[in-house]
Amino acid sequence: MFALLLATALAESPPQPPGPASVHQLHRQLELGALRDPSALPLPMPLPDPTPGPDARVYGYMPYWAGSLDTMPWDHLSDIALFSADVDTAGNLSNTSRWGDIELAVATASAYDVKVHLCVTNFDRSELEVLLGSTAAKTRLIDALRDEVQSTGAHGVNIDFENLPSSRREEMVEFIIDLEAAVGEVVIATPSVDWSDAWDYGALTDHADLFIMGYGYHWSGSDNAGPVDPLFAGSLWAPWTLEWSVTDYKSAGADPERIILGLPLYGYSWPTPNDSVPGTNTGTGTSVVWSAAQTQAALHGRNWESQSLTPWYYDGTKQTWYSDVPSVSERAIYAIDVEEVGGIGFWALGYDNGDEALWDAVRERTVFDVPDDPDVPPADPEFVAVTGQPFLAYVGDVAILSGSASTGPSGLSLRYEWTQTAGPPVDLVLIEPPLPKFEITEVGTHAFSLRVGDGTRWSAPVTAHVIVLDPAAGRRHEQCGCVTTGSSAWGMLTLLGLLTIRRRNRDGETPRERS
Repeated sequence: MFALLLATALAESPPQPPGPASVHQLHRQLELGALRDPSALPLPMPLPDPTPGPDARVYGYMPYWAGSLDTMPWDHLSDIALFSADVDTAGNLSNTSRWGDIELAVATASAYDVKVHLCVTNFDRSELEVLLGSTAAKTRLIDALRDEVQSTGAHGVNIDFENLPSSRREEMVEFIIDLEAAVGEVVIATPSVDWSDAWDYGALTDHADLFIMGYGYHWSGSDNAGPVDPLFAGSLWAPWTLEWSVTDYKSAGADPERIILGLPLYGYSWPTPNDSVPGTNTGTGTSVVWSAAQTQAALHGRNWESQSLTPWYYDGTKQTWYSDVPSVSERAIYAIDVEEVGGIGFWALGYDNGDEALWDAVRERTVFDVPDDPDVPPADPEFVAVTGQPFLAYVGDVAILSGSASTGPSGLSLRYEWTQTAGPPVDLVLIEPPLPKFEITEVGTHAFSLRVGDGTRWSAPVTAHVIVLDPAAGRRHEQCGCVTTGSSAWGMLTLLGLLTIRRRNRDGETPRERS
């Protein structure tokens, strides 16, 4: 039925996408949301306390221009894609400087059980025709990506090939099969509407997850102002909506568990003569990132369009259609609870400027209740163990864990139970019960569980993480040449004062203390 609807629509309208050739490409050209004034850059913040991650996929693209690792919502994500390096027709990677934070990202992500993917882009139809038609080019690209994954510790690859020609439908599947065999995890950015019948969704989900780019349904050149990601059509927005796209994927044989519904953290602002809906676009629309849209909506008054379930506002000359917490919640409910797809995702991390309300809402919809284990005695609420945020360090440091902020009933002497749960094995030496130390000898993420109590009653356990970096981290792609708001590992180290690090002087004598 949906194939017939698509064929009918294509016969009645020009075969063009429902938005720009590529939202990702356009935003990269604009470096949308980048802060170029150093005085306006936000200060890095301590990493959040690790908590159990989402049960559904929460997949986020991290563009090199729109944020830094220490501003990512690590505790709310399942995967992060570093956007991006390019590939040419011969299968050669370029602009890999945009992957300069791979090792640091992998190390930081490990404390939150988040997977890091390397995003590779090509947005040119004719170039993709050549690339995917060449066995040598595909092999060269796969070999290069395998080497990058193995050398950096990344968990997989994100393929963002847009404007895929229908002549390479089968070759794309063959490429993904070979890529999966080489690198393991593969995620593909796929269109909201497959105008050219170029994508074999069913075959692809045997070997990869599909991130539906569920945005661009209205774009800068649309005749009317309207929702970038309409959830439902109603009488105003038919036929193209998120509901249509998800159903189309499933009807084409895509495995629902391998579908990720991508949502926009941006909107569009169009010049319109009035506030009627749909509004007539009298010029060219411009992109507005999440954080700016929330500010302007509060200033001009938020409206709600009940058919597409989308907020919008009118400032007297322009209509802006955007996303907010209620609209994202509605889409998460639809994707995860109604359609039961694998999860949701976002283009792009950083556009929200760390909006806690957004990520709290995402967590509410993606973390499921887990029944208590009857074999585990319940924690006593009078005892609270505290270890704090993850900490970054290097081989050769001496790390001192701290449970000193833990609490119990007044006047009671606490007992501290430390247990290593992950990472290269170490010997913990107690300075005093709340302060064990160990010497760092290997790269990796060390995890230590702490519970406090009186020997009979105990707190719920919490985990301390020490993320030990490769000294060469971040040096493999040194020639950046791009705008970034990133901070170095050492910059983060000085800000995350949860643990005490004693670093040997070069001569191995008296250590100095960092806090």
